[in-house]
Amino acid sequence: MLALAACSSGEDTADDTIVPDEAETSAPAFDPTVDSESEEGEDGRRWYYKSESQSALYGPPDSEGMLTLRCDSPDEGDKRVLFNWFAPGATAGEARILEVRSGGELFRADVEGVETELGTGAMWRATLDPAGDEAGLLLDTPDPLSIRLDDGADYEIRVPTAEQMRQVIRDCR
Repeated sequence: MLALAACSSGEDTADDTIVPDEAETSAPAFDPTVDSESEEGEDGRRWYYKSESQSALYGPPDSEGMLTLRCDSPDEGDKRVLFNWFAPGATAGEARILEVRSGGELFRADVEGVETELGTGAMWRATLDPAGDEAGLLLDTPDPLSIRLDDGADYEIRVPTAEQMRQVIRDCR
């Protein structure tokens, strides 16, 4: 202590501001190489990311989800995002318009009723360009998504956004 006082000019130049370690204050980085899940939403559902299939599903634990996003590449190098919504009234072969709203933004996409791979009925499927505006909204918005069909029906779901969902878009770009 004496050695410090002897070298000091007598002025207090120390900055008392404590800067926390950046690693302590930032959220943990999302690791797309491992399966993960988001925080639970108000409705008890959450997003789950599956690294092997480059897909995310939204729903209750231990379910196939009510909404899924998957990076698909039917032809080498030709990637697309499959947006699947398991909603009441989905009929295989029927075409509709999907509306997705978030933070004052809206996109519309053609959807088609397709049979589920599980054989449990039909779902609505939109195919999105991963570099397009629709996928860009899903990637960039921090706000929840409101999803419905543009057919006058009252059925709508509200889904929180999460890194698990955004990673699918990044996987496809």
